[in-house]
Amino acid sequence: MKPRHHFEVIYRHKIEKLRHGLDSSLTYHNADHTILVVKRAAFIALKEGATKEDIHLLQLAALYHDAGFMVSREGHEAIGCEMARKDMASFGYAAEDIEIVCRLIVVTDRGAEPKNLMEKIILDADVEYIGSAHYDRISQGLFKELRMVNPDFTALDWMQTQINFLSKHRFYTQYCKRYREFRKKKQLSTIRAQYELATGKKGTDTEVTSGL
Repeated sequence: MKPRHHFEVIYRHKIEKLRHGLDSSLTYHNADHTILVVKRAAFIALKEGATKEDIHLLQLAALYHDAGFMVSREGHEAIGCEMARKDMASFGYAAEDIEIVCRLIVVTDRGAEPKNLMEKIILDADVEYIGSAHYDRISQGLFKELRMVNPDFTALDWMQTQINFLSKHRFYTQYCKRYREFRKKKQLSTIRAQYELATGKKGTDTEVTSGL
């Protein structure tokens, strides 16, 4: 394990690269999202009783989990892993620590299931906002980004996408289960009501046209 100051150096360098290297169309998967996930990963990890060493590795993984978007949307987790591997090796991190960070990055791929506490923490940190008061503001960034990918993606499509995601999503850490689950359910109820008002039919998780 390397001293904390190595993370600070890597963090400043990587955030600067993200700010200049990510396409402006990425209104959700941007540097601000990475900064938020790094902070929330550390916060949740503390609440879950993780060690300082584990928090250090979690923050490194959070820093690189979407860095691959600078190269490609598809397979960005694997690309981010290789970026982390190269940078961590240059700072003399142990091979074991590098592999832990890579596993944490890869598990953020949609649909992956966590196998340990660290993986649970980074998965929850990545989308903790869905159970927070910041949901509307942050989710609008994702809607805008999805419309850049698919101009035919409508506001109704977005409502249904949110219904699909929120109804199937589950938090893994005790902290998020206790403090974020209830607000997530409230968001889901609100969006379902909006969808029913707009369409005259109930929003279900079988009508989704595009996933988060």
